[in-house]
Amino acid sequence: MIQGIFSYTQCKLKYDVNWHVCNMNHHALLLEDEEVKVFTFPLNHRSPTIGYRFNLKESQSSDLSGDRALATEGKALKSKVASYAYCSDTAFDERLIPYLRDVNLLYHESTFMHGDVLKAHRTGHSTTIEAANMADRSNAGSLLLGHFSARYVDLAPLLAEAQSVFPEAQLAIEGETFQ
Repeated sequence: MIQGIFSYTQCKLKYDVNWHVCNMNHHALLLEDEEVKVFTFPLNHRSPTIGYRFNLKESQSSDLSGDRALATEGKALKSKVASYAYCSDTAFDERLIPYLRDVNLLYHESTFMHGDVLKAHRTGHSTTIEAANMADRSNAGSLLLGHFSARYVDLAPLLAEAQSVFPEAQLAIEGETFQ
């Protein structure tokens, strides 16, 4: 699909793209190099969707400076993060907990406030409370909430709702840097 878009738009990248076929049904090691291991795992959405877990290798996590960053949806995360998990489109699903266990930082979609939990379940999304519960149950260090429904102009109530369960929650706002 992406190659078709590039061809149609005549997009020419100034760097190489390495394509990896991911198994949409199983946890798998996607990439390993001298610095990081990247794992994929299936999410629970209406269409096949995967999440990612990045584990910096021990020597890398102990030597991190403020110059090293992980990127998520256009946001730079500068921190001494040793592990990071990314759950984009997914309904709340306790089967994800083993993949998220003990991450320093968890990005979890929170499309709806908890009053719309039935709509969240029908559409394969999570609420703020469900994202906070996932962070709490997986023993995450902190939580970034994202993938908000456009119906919410003011995001403060979403953050407050999540922080009532998981105080270390923050809003993932485009362009912001998270320490």
